[in-house]
Amino acid sequence: MWKSRSLRPCAMSRSMNNRRLRGAARIVRRIVSDQSGQELAETAMVLPFLLVLALGIVEFGSMFSTTHTLTSLGREGANIAARGAPLDTVNALMLENGADIGLSTFGGVITSRVTVTDTVPTIMAQRVTGSYAGHSRIGNVTEAAVGLSTLATDEGASFVVVEIFYVHGPRTPLQRILAASTPDTLYSRAVF
Repeated sequence: MWKSRSLRPCAMSRSMNNRRLRGAARIVRRIVSDQSGQELAETAMVLPFLLVLALGIVEFGSMFSTTHTLTSLGREGANIAARGAPLDTVNALMLENGADIGLSTFGGVITSRVTVTDTVPTIMAQRVTGSYAGHSRIGNVTEAAVGLSTLATDEGASFVVVEIFYVHGPRTPLQRILAASTPDTLYSRAVF
């Protein structure tokens, strides 16, 4: 008489259990063997370096992108100011165009109109906007403009200097570790 396998649960369960045990034993042997342990140790040693590399790429990429944005904004603002736009208008336009990086919250714009008098570039007018609490790196109104003496060619020549400051916050935990190697404040200057 014919009997189905389902009626013989003991024989089937024993063979299934044996297969499972052999499979589990094979996995345990593979994990415990020297080769697998070596691979695990190598991975454990290399993984922190790969993590630091990935975080470094993200952090420095973010800083590079922000610096590029600041440079473009500075050139755009100086170009508009050189065409005769009021300094307040230029600063407002700069903050509006820098909204994607939060320029009004994390930075500021200092626009200066400089005129050459007695062969010395002198700051005639200056406007400051944004939340940055620092000062202009070229000086204050009625002072000689620092670092612009090579541009002073003709008496009465006038040009515009746009300085952008941005307090860069860390995007990853890596910058907290490597704080000495990255600047806190990014700076860009354009002269037209």
